[in-house]
Amino acid sequence: MKKIEIIIDKAFLNKILPKFDEAGIGGYSVIEVLRGKGDANDETVSSGAIFASKSVYILSIAEENSIEPFKRAVLPFISDAGGVFIVSTPDFIALH
Repeated sequence: MKKIEIIIDKAFLNKILPKFDEAGIGGYSVIEVLRGKGDANDETVSSGAIFASKSVYILSIAEENSIEPFKRAVLPFISDAGGVFIVSTPDFIALH
């Protein structure tokens, strides 16, 4: 199993979500980002936490065989629209 994490502008949410189904990934959670701090568009945010309510965080757990097709579909989008895209291997998953 792999963990997928994506942070994007919520204006692009309807373009990203269908890519989960296309890759055979059956579920995800979308959480609105209330605050954030970091680099954005090559500009460092140095004044502390900023209001970032226009962003969303997407979390999903997927079978390994779904990851490569999903990456091929999402990476060009993230490159064009911006955002964060992480695929990792969790140490522990409890799904009930």
